[in-house]
Amino acid sequence: TNLNMLTCKRSSTPESAIAAQLVASTSDPAAHGNVTMFTHYTAGMPRQGQHSRTKTRKPNFSPQETEVLVQKVAKHYQLLFGALRGTPAKKHRVWNKILQAVNVLGYCRRDMGDLKHKWRDLRGVVRKKLGEHQRAAAGGVPPQSLVLTPVERMVAETFSTQTIQGQSQGVDTLR
Repeated sequence: TNLNMLTCKRSSTPESAIAAQLVASTSDPAAHGNVTMFTHYTAGMPRQGQHSRTKTRKPNFSPQETEVLVQKVAKHYQLLFGALRGTPAKKHRVWNKILQAVNVLGYCRRDMGDLKHKWRDLRGVVRKKLGEHQRAAAGGVPPQSLVLTPVERMVAETFSTQTIQGQSQGVDTLR
């Protein structure tokens, strides 16, 4: 677990190491002009430990993180996205609780933007699979069996919940 947390943290920038090597090799007068220019360039660059321009990626969501995210969002779906939408403050509190539940797993420190992005991506993948399956069935092609993972099935159930709720209120959800 500690190894995963270490890989999640930002690595030091290679520019600071290169600048240190170049500054150390100032014995050549021809190279000295280049070193000075490079040193001036790196003077504005962040040093090790500061925020750098090169962004390191966080590791992909683990299956456990994804499962916790989907379970919690599905549980609170109506408040977050459904007809019973809560106030922004209430929704923020729910997202914070989901964030804590994901971060407790200890894989990588996520932020709220990471969670929302992952949820949006999951919904897109499931929506695409469902759409392809429906198009194949409507086009006269013998429908292949729709294969969804358990997590994708939970995401798909949020679609059906939304559709069922919309139909019970007399709203045409296909438009």
